[in-house]
Amino acid sequence: MHQQSIKFREIISIRIKPEATIIRPYFSMLLPGSAALNRSLTLIIKTSQFTQSTTSLMSNQRQYNRVIIFIYLSILSLTTPLFANQTTAPNFAAIRHQAIFSHATYLPKTEILKLVGSSNYELTHYRQITDLQATYFIVTNHAKKQQTIAVRGTSNVENAIIDVSIKLVLDKKLGIRLHDGFSLLARQIYTESKPFLIADYAINTTGHSLGGAVALILAIHLDNGKFNVA
Repeated sequence: MHQQSIKFREIISIRIKPEATIIRPYFSMLLPGSAALNRSLTLIIKTSQFTQSTTSLMSNQRQYNRVIIFIYLSILSLTTPLFANQTTAPNFAAIRHQAIFSHATYLPKTEILKLVGSSNYELTHYRQITDLQATYFIVTNHAKKQQTIAVRGTSNVENAIIDVSIKLVLDKKLGIRLHDGFSLLARQIYTESKPFLIADYAINTTGHSLGGAVALILAIHLDNGKFNVA
């Protein structure tokens, strides 16, 4: 049993692919201000980038599984204390606003107008996409220089068809594979929304269910388009 085990020092000694270092900037973005942690995470991730020279070492599937589990647990153990000790508290007031707008997507337009007016926002754009039976709107707060794009969740059969269009398709502009249905709707909303967005305003995207998935992809498109995504 002792011969089958793989010690951590043996893992570290394995040759790695140099391109594994590209992962580190993403951790630097997610975990700012912690260079030591980023170096540790980079080291851990590098250990998973095995070359062909490790084939004999990893021939035992159980040993390989132990290594992968060890890597995942190491990342969790390093990141959890960091988030727990962050000095900047989440802006729950802003989060609550986005949740309210997300909920509002299910309301009639007249009710949305009342809601955004009471929140010092104005309804800049409201749209029901006929062929997809999807709804979204854009609200603007000029005092705070903020805009929010809110996307409604699944509400009908047409929306359910979007949900089950699960094939992963490469988005050539973004360079990543995305859920076909969510990606289709996000691209359409992005194209339609651009004329209503103000360049120097912070832009939020929000939504529930289907709307949440589309809002996330929409934010990626906005960021790729050089908009100020909050």
